[in-house]
Amino acid sequence: MPLADIESIGRRDALYIAPHADDVSASCPARLADAVGRGQQTLIVTLFGPGPRDAGPHQSLALGWPEAPRRDARYAAISGVLFGEHEGEATIVRELAGQLDALARHTQARHVYAPLAAGGHVDHRVAHLAALAAFGNVSGRDVFFYEDRPYALVRGAVRVRLGQLGVRLPPGAGRVDPHLGLLSFLLRSQAAGHRRALTRGLGERIACLRGDARVWRETREWNPLRAFGLRLQPVLQPASTPPPAVGGSGTAALCGAGAASPELAADYARRLGAGGFAERYWLLLPAQEGVLAPQAAAALAS
Repeated sequence: MPLADIESIGRRDALYIAPHADDVSASCPARLADAVGRGQQTLIVTLFGPGPRDAGPHQSLALGWPEAPRRDARYAAISGVLFGEHEGEATIVRELAGQLDALARHTQARHVYAPLAAGGHVDHRVAHLAALAAFGNVSGRDVFFYEDRPYALVRGAVRVRLGQLGVRLPPGAGRVDPHLGLLSFLLRSQAAGHRRALTRGLGERIACLRGDARVWRETREWNPLRAFGLRLQPVLQPASTPPPAVGGSGTAALCGAGAASPELAADYARRLGAGGFAERYWLLLPAQEGVLAPQAAAALAS
């Protein structure tokens, strides 16, 4: 899929990568509001589906790739979206990586924000891998992974995702939720509002339970001080009150981030040791001895 004409896009300070039109709006409102206050110029690029109806003061570009259920029927159910991975995604990762690299070079953006892919949505995973392939071994540019909302607000979801990536954290790098017992993790995951809204029927509930149990088992031994994956540094973006959302779009139910309750957001901020409202970002640190991060190498080699 060719990159849309980008000649109308000027120099930007930051590039925000949104799997869907409402993901950056839901996940990064405080950082976006801070950028406006500092007079920074930002570009929000939506990878799948249409872009936001109104991006406010931020420039917006939609690449128009089909959302997961529209490119593979096996993503029609939520269990497939959250836990499936089918052939063809590696090709999309490579093409998206090329498009993102071209955008970053054209805009000369010094800061890139990409999804961590907490919660497992396949479009978010593809976006994460494409960003790693494009920027995982590039110097002179800061790459941040944002915690996808509402998925990341569920206690245990971020820890599981960091464990899946084999993230290595510097000593004293900040708070990461303690490892939950299996039953507690399953109950919290299944009770999340977005999961309840999208899960249809007993068969889907069982499939999601099995998927949750699998990722819990795969990550229960993760040790952030001894792992050999991405090297990340947490960065907190607090705000006294929740900033207004920027240009949500009401994307298809299986692909959009959806709404998160204020109670979950407040609990999340408390867990981070912040009052009011907070967002957490993960700054990508250089790989040791200049070696490409394993996930980036795998994305490029797929």
